[in-house]
Amino acid sequence: MPNKKMIPEKIAHLMVAYFSRTASFSEKSALDKWICASDENMRVFETSLELSLRPISPDPDHSEEESELFQIARLVHKQKLQTLTVEDKECLNDWLESSSLHQQLMTEVPRSKNLELIYRWLVRELIGELK
Repeated sequence: MPNKKMIPEKIAHLMVAYFSRTASFSEKSALDKWICASDENMRVFETSLELSLRPISPDPDHSEEESELFQIARLVHKQKLQTLTVEDKECLNDWLESSSLHQQLMTEVPRSKNLELIYRWLVRELIGELK
Protein backbone atom coordinates (compact mmCIF):
# COMPACT_ATOMS: atom_id res chain seq x y z
CA MET A 1 0.00 0.00 0.00
CA PRO A 2 1.46 3.40 -0.95
CA ASN A 3 2.58 5.72 1.81
CA LYS A 4 0.20 8.68 1.73
CA LYS A 5 1.30 11.82 3.50
CA MET A 6 -1.17 14.11 5.15
CA ILE A 7 -1.32 17.71 3.97
CA PRO A 8 -0.50 20.03 6.86
CA GLU A 9 -3.67 21.73 8.11
CA LYS A 10 -2.24 25.19 7.45
CA ILE A 11 -1.52 24.25 3.82
CA ALA A 12 -5.00 22.78 3.40
CA HIS A 13 -6.49 26.09 4.60
CA LEU A 14 -4.25 28.00 2.19
CA MET A 15 -5.40 25.79 -0.69
CA VAL A 16 -9.06 26.29 0.19
CA ALA A 17 -8.54 30.05 0.28
CA TYR A 18 -6.64 29.94 -3.01
CA PHE A 19 -9.23 27.77 -4.80
CA SER A 20 -12.10 29.91 -3.53
CA ARG A 21 -10.27 33.06 -4.66
CA THR A 22 -10.19 34.53 -1.19
CA ALA A 23 -6.47 34.12 -0.44
CA SER A 24 -4.54 37.24 0.50
CA PHE A 25 -1.21 38.05 -1.11
CA SER A 26 0.67 36.67 1.91
CA GLU A 27 -1.40 33.46 1.84
CA LYS A 28 -0.68 33.02 -1.87
CA SER A 29 3.04 33.58 -1.18
CA ALA A 30 3.05 31.03 1.63
CA LEU A 31 1.28 28.48 -0.57
CA ASP A 32 3.68 29.15 -3.44
CA LYS A 33 6.65 28.65 -1.12
CA TRP A 34 5.23 25.29 0.02
CA ILE A 35 4.50 24.18 -3.56
CA CYS A 36 8.03 25.02 -4.69
CA ALA A 37 9.61 23.22 -1.72
CA SER A 38 9.32 19.77 -3.34
CA ASP A 39 8.10 17.84 -6.36
CA GLU A 40 5.71 15.95 -4.07
CA ASN A 41 4.16 19.23 -2.89
CA MET A 42 3.73 20.26 -6.53
CA ARG A 43 1.98 16.94 -7.31
CA VAL A 44 -0.31 17.33 -4.30
CA PHE A 45 -1.21 20.87 -5.33
CA GLU A 46 -1.83 19.90 -8.97
CA THR A 47 -4.06 16.99 -7.92
CA SER A 48 -5.99 19.26 -5.55
CA LEU A 49 -6.35 21.86 -8.28
CA GLU A 50 -7.74 19.26 -10.70
CA LEU A 51 -10.26 18.15 -8.08
CA SER A 52 -11.29 21.73 -7.34
CA LEU A 53 -11.98 22.35 -11.03
CA ARG A 54 -14.29 19.37 -11.45
CA PRO A 55 -17.85 20.52 -11.93
CA ILE A 56 -20.06 19.85 -8.95
CA SER A 57 -23.38 18.35 -9.89
CA PRO A 58 -26.56 17.72 -7.96
CA ASP A 59 -27.17 14.32 -6.43
CA PRO A 60 -29.33 12.24 -8.81
CA ASP A 61 -31.32 11.02 -5.80
CA HIS A 62 -32.47 14.55 -4.96
CA SER A 63 -35.88 15.85 -5.93
CA GLU A 64 -36.51 18.03 -8.96
CA GLU A 65 -36.85 21.00 -6.60
CA GLU A 66 -33.43 20.29 -5.07
CA SER A 67 -31.90 19.97 -8.53
CA GLU A 68 -33.39 23.33 -9.51
CA LEU A 69 -31.97 24.89 -6.35
CA PHE A 70 -28.58 23.45 -7.22
CA GLN A 71 -28.73 25.30 -10.55
CA ILE A 72 -29.66 28.51 -8.72
CA ALA A 73 -26.81 27.96 -6.25
CA ARG A 74 -24.47 27.49 -9.21
CA LEU A 75 -25.63 30.84 -10.62
CA VAL A 76 -25.22 32.58 -7.25
CA HIS A 77 -21.76 31.06 -7.01
CA LYS A 78 -20.85 32.32 -10.49
CA GLN A 79 -22.22 35.75 -9.55
CA LYS A 80 -19.93 35.86 -6.51
CA LEU A 81 -16.97 34.91 -8.73
CA GLN A 82 -18.11 37.51 -11.29
CA THR A 83 -18.26 34.89 -14.06
CA LEU A 84 -21.97 35.06 -14.97
CA THR A 85 -22.75 34.97 -18.68
CA VAL A 86 -25.62 37.00 -20.15
CA GLU A 87 -27.71 33.82 -20.23
CA ASP A 88 -26.83 33.07 -16.59
CA LYS A 89 -27.90 36.58 -15.56
CA GLU A 90 -31.22 36.14 -17.34
CA CYS A 91 -31.87 32.81 -15.59
CA LEU A 92 -30.97 34.22 -12.18
CA ASN A 93 -33.12 37.33 -12.77
CA ASP A 94 -36.06 35.15 -13.86
CA TRP A 95 -35.75 33.17 -10.62
CA LEU A 96 -35.51 36.36 -8.56
CA GLU A 97 -38.52 37.93 -10.24
CA SER A 98 -40.62 34.82 -9.69
CA SER A 99 -40.90 35.41 -5.93
CA SER A 100 -40.36 38.13 -3.36
CA LEU A 101 -38.97 35.38 -1.10
CA HIS A 102 -36.25 34.71 -3.67
CA GLN A 103 -35.38 38.42 -3.71
CA GLN A 104 -35.20 38.49 0.08
CA LEU A 105 -33.01 35.37 0.14
CA MET A 106 -30.53 36.97 -2.24
CA THR A 107 -29.93 39.70 0.33
CA GLU A 108 -29.18 37.02 2.96
CA VAL A 109 -27.04 34.60 0.93
CA PRO A 110 -23.90 33.57 2.83
CA ARG A 111 -20.79 35.53 1.87
CA SER A 112 -18.99 32.29 1.13
CA LYS A 113 -17.93 31.51 -2.42
CA ASN A 114 -18.30 27.79 -1.68
CA LEU A 115 -20.88 26.30 -4.04
CA GLU A 116 -21.90 23.43 -1.77
CA LEU A 117 -22.43 25.76 1.20
CA ILE A 118 -24.62 28.08 -0.92
CA TYR A 119 -26.61 25.10 -2.21
CA ARG A 120 -27.18 23.61 1.25
CA TRP A 121 -28.20 27.02 2.58
CA LEU A 122 -30.76 27.50 -0.22
CA VAL A 123 -32.20 24.02 0.32
CA ARG A 124 -32.47 24.60 4.07
CA GLU A 125 -34.15 27.99 3.58
CA LEU A 126 -36.60 26.89 0.89
CA ILE A 127 -37.40 23.21 1.49
CA GLY A 128 -35.80 22.16 4.77
CA GLU A 129 -32.80 20.00 5.59
CA LEU A 130 -31.41 17.59 2.99
CA LYS A 131 -32.37 13.99 3.57
